[in-house]
Amino acid sequence: MSERRKHHAIFLAFDEGFASHAQVCLNSLRRNYPDYPSLLVYYEGDRPATVDFLRSFQRLRLIRSLKISELVQQFHLGINNHPAVYYKYEVWSPAFEEFDNILYLDADTIVLKPLDTLLETGSFFAVANRESEPSRVFYRDQLSSDRLLKLLARDGLSALNEPDDMCNAGVLVVPRQYRTEGHFDQLCAITKEYDASLQFADQSAISIWCKINALELSDRIEYNYEPTLFRFPENR
Repeated sequence: MSERRKHHAIFLAFDEGFASHAQVCLNSLRRNYPDYPSLLVYYEGDRPATVDFLRSFQRLRLIRSLKISELVQQFHLGINNHPAVYYKYEVWSPAFEEFDNILYLDADTIVLKPLDTLLETGSFFAVANRESEPSRVFYRDQLSSDRLLKLLARDGLSALNEPDDMCNAGVLVVPRQYRTEGHFDQLCAITKEYDASLQFADQSAISIWCKINALELSDRIEYNYEPTLFRFPENR
């Protein structure tokens, strides 16, 4: 019997404030990755031009509601100060159980070539953010707080000050095995428990989730192209 053909998807979530960025992202997919898999798009808005644009795409499912939306008001927003940063958490839920791997892309991502290799990865994927400054996961003034130290001790974690401790949360592959009620609840619990210590909100919480689940971050910086990476000589 032949192996079942894998069924993957790409997930984006944005509001009207980021609609112009999302249009660039989706147009780059259409141009540079014409055989893209199913698109799962949550659009928080009702502007007819944006809806018409989304409906112009083949294999695009417009998502009307998110489970995570009910919980966002309980989360600390960090320096990004926008609840939409948490919409990516929906990928951890069992909502899209028909798919094998789901690739989450930030709405301001530009796709330059097909992403089949990334989608076919056999495990969770996120790129290390390669921070040159310590204390990126947590606010620096929180590192000595009794509450944070107790949480870190409970979870068997350090202060996460190493350059590769922070993940980039703009490009993520979440396989089916991590898209469960258990992992969704765990990620939400991390976000609520670590709360105001999380400097970069979702990005900090996902970094902690990766550490707790012993998931290594990738050094494939081509999936995290940003100028700050070039402060590291080994990346040149």
